[in-house]
Amino acid sequence: MPSDWLTLALGVLPTAPADLSVFRAEGGEAQVRLLSHSPRGLVVRMAGADAATTTGVVFALERPGGAAFAVFGTVSALTPLGDDDCEVLIEVDEVVRWKSRRRIQVDLPATVALYEPRTTQREGPTPVRVLNLSAEGAAFAVRGHYRRGDKIRLSMQVANRPITIAARVLQVGSPVFGQSRVSCTFPYQDHIAEAIHRWPGFGDAVA
Repeated sequence: MPSDWLTLALGVLPTAPADLSVFRAEGGEAQVRLLSHSPRGLVVRMAGADAATTTGVVFALERPGGAAFAVFGTVSALTPLGDDDCEVLIEVDEVVRWKSRRRIQVDLPATVALYEPRTTQREGPTPVRVLNLSAEGAAFAVRGHYRRGDKIRLSMQVANRPITIAARVLQVGSPVFGQSRVSCTFPYQDHIAEAIHRWPGFGDAVA
């Protein structure tokens, strides 16, 4: 784990001890107590049942001024504690920063492909419908299973311009009528920002 990821994580996380919610890579949320850190990563207390079935977590944090951060980590070690809890070492993989930017409601056909697939069953592009779009993120509806932290490539046409973006899954909603709503973030895209400003009804876009 590069030491700078841990340093960045400590800069955006609240000072320990702190009670936090995390998104599990397997789906769903879990409650943790941030205890401390070591050179290897973050040390948290987590319910044993959650710890035993969690391979990675995402801390999603909002800060004043519209900035937000996501801290991605991998569960590295478990130490049983009393009261059916575990002390969990989380190695920090990445810290992503983005801002709340204006987004537009859309209905665009697109495809999504995992570029670091964990299982062979999920390889290859999957058709999706993009529901909303900003210069740094999107939400789409998909029939398929994705997990928080998945690295994906989102391909679509915006203002008649084909684009492919490397993105990271931030949130996965519960399936409705066989489809899940997936939110992802990606580095700021100038051409998407320009297209959004030219989009009909942009003045009605939500922040």
